[in-house]
Amino acid sequence: MGLEFRDSAYPLTAKGVRAVKADMVFSLTLGFNGIPDAKKGGQTYAVSLVDTVQVGKDGAKVLSEGMKGKDEVMFFMEVRLLSLSLSS
Repeated sequence: MGLEFRDSAYPLTAKGVRAVKADMVFSLTLGFNGIPDAKKGGQTYAVSLVDTVQVGKDGAKVLSEGMKGKDEVMFFMEVRLLSLSLSS
């Protein structure tokens, strides 16, 4: 794709001056975080949806290959408290 993820030099906004042209490829990302889980005592989680899209003359083409199973794309991070005992 050629540009860094979240490249601040080339934002795609309504006020942007750069034109989107045929054959350009973009990584589109939509993310949510801090979503409360009522079933787990108010713990929070995050969701990130990502697709790679190629702009065409008559529309766009999604380059990502379909839906993935949750076991292929999900991961969990647990906060674990570690106690260190220092002996002198």
